[in-house]
Amino acid sequence: MLYSSENRPAVSEQQSSLPTPDYDTLWKEVVQKLFPDMLALLFPEIHQAIDWGQPYEFLNVELPKLLLEAPGGSRRPDIVAKVRLQSGEPILVVLHVEIQVSQDPNFAERMFIYFYHLRERDRLPVLSLAILADANRNWHPKRYEYRLFNTSVQFEYETVKLLELDENQLRESTNPTALFVLAHLATLKHRGNYELMANEKRWLFRKMLEGGYNATQIRYLFKVVDYFMNLPPELEREVDAIVEEVRRKQKRSWLSPWERRVLERGARKGLMDGLQQGLQQGIQQGLRKAIQANLEVRFGQIPVEVLNLIQQVSRESELDKLLRQSIQVESLEQFKALLREALQAQSSGESQP
Repeated sequence: MLYSSENRPAVSEQQSSLPTPDYDTLWKEVVQKLFPDMLALLFPEIHQAIDWGQPYEFLNVELPKLLLEAPGGSRRPDIVAKVRLQSGEPILVVLHVEIQVSQDPNFAERMFIYFYHLRERDRLPVLSLAILADANRNWHPKRYEYRLFNTSVQFEYETVKLLELDENQLRESTNPTALFVLAHLATLKHRGNYELMANEKRWLFRKMLEGGYNATQIRYLFKVVDYFMNLPPELEREVDAIVEEVRRKQKRSWLSPWERRVLERGARKGLMDGLQQGLQQGIQQGLRKAIQANLEVRFGQIPVEVLNLIQQVSRESELDKLLRQSIQVESLEQFKALLREALQAQSSGESQP
């Protein structure tokens, strides 16, 4: 059930113009982080055909300079993953997310270019998928066609239009990526209306905390949805109250409104900076900046020695743990000891075969 806001004062005009999140980069990061779950939700038949017991890898695809400089928009696919089917056959999965406000008339041609370039380069079967995350219900390109006299090409690829998904089924789903898709749909429906956005955000956070997700999933979903659905401060405080209510009932210790307020200057900025840099390396740097910001809020200027130790930590799990600890430690000396423990754990993990 969504929450009523009839007794709340209107959001001021000054607060109604918040920074716009980098949707493109965020989508790419989430698709890569939750790749099997995303395919299970949006492309279930393909998910079932893949052998997830075998390792999969994401490829850094560099298209020829001639293609990159050609007119008609970006010529680089968002995600290229090498997976194995249940039969054992290796294939490439090309997944592109289209979020542009103005539709690209060359989109279908770009999908064809991704396909034939990868097919020519790797000589592997190529499966082309597209997530259409734009706001135009009438735009749904599904094929590329070319004909000149008796020379012709017809290329079809599988698409999912987010606006055509059943929101009731998404709300009932236990797939963690359903929450992210719902957050995206809420931004499309309620863009600029922060009252309605806050209602959706409350529901999503309740679902995270009550839906049976584990602590790691909750922390990650909380970060990306919070970044995606940016609200004015007074509405964020109301969302905090819901989180605190559920946290208290379930006796969860890793998430609280107080923690969110301390993280506001650090984690939100750190995540944003990290997403702008892109994917894994960006997230690591974003976490480092968030840790530093938290320590500055609590202890003032940070010694160079501590800053250098923070930069040496590269494992995301250790950085995530340090981010939590940066809120709880009683002194910089105590945090310095935790940094050394994180580096030792990181070194031990890297030395294992």
